[in-house]
Amino acid sequence: MQELATKNGNQQISERINNDPIALGIVSLINAMRTDYGARFTKQFSDNEILRDFKRRLYKKLCKFDPRAIVEGYENLTENAPKFCPTVPEIVRHVREANIILKRAEREKNKARLISQQKTTYNCDPIKLLAEARVNCKKNINKSELIKIYEEHERLIRPISIQATKNLMSF
Repeated sequence: MQELATKNGNQQISERINNDPIALGIVSLINAMRTDYGARFTKQFSDNEILRDFKRRLYKKLCKFDPRAIVEGYENLTENAPKFCPTVPEIVRHVREANIILKRAEREKNKARLISQQKTTYNCDPIKLLAEARVNCKKNINKSELIKIYEEHERLIRPISIQATKNLMSF
């Protein structure tokens, strides 16, 4: 009976972990540490209670970060190949840095997606502009009126040429 309760208890814990991305990230981190540090990990966390406390502390410190940053931060930390298992503050510092990088990349990706989705429409009738220019050429126009016409032309035409340039650069 106790065996069944333990089995059901482990199943409940497993379901909780599978439904919690932060817990999954921490389990992945612990598994990676176990693999990377082998005997040192086993020696440092020989008592299950110590390992449980370590996981709980990590969870408390890392719950505010993107779950992807947990493993990424740990991987960045181990690039320096430390001889000892990393401490909670070391892990948190590297996860924080990885989280910043992930957030920045996500913002850039969203910004690029928004820019690509923008459809700029211009209310510009070139024939009307030419007709107005022809009429204005026959009039005796002073310099300020010419400047006004030029500015209106630039306001309407420049965005079109800028968009055409962007389209050419995207190839």
